[in-house]
Amino acid sequence: YATYDRDPSKKPYQSMTDRAFQNGDTNQWNLDVLYKLSGGWKGTELKARFMDQSNDTTTLYTKDTSNRELRLEANYFF
Repeated sequence: YATYDRDPSKKPYQSMTDRAFQNGDTNQWNLDVLYKLSGGWKGTELKARFMDQSNDTTTLYTKDTSNRELRLEANYFF
């Protein structure tokens, strides 16, 4: 589990934030669920990541750029 809150008043955040979408304050949380397989599938893991990001808009750019994502991965380590 991870969460962060970006402060748009801090440098260098202003230059990174005001590039394309001109987001204001950003809050995001991530939750990873990992399952390692055993038996004939040893070395294989499955991962799901749930992400929710909320971006405040500025007066210059009013489109909401907030988003939610679900990522699924299957990895094999040899």
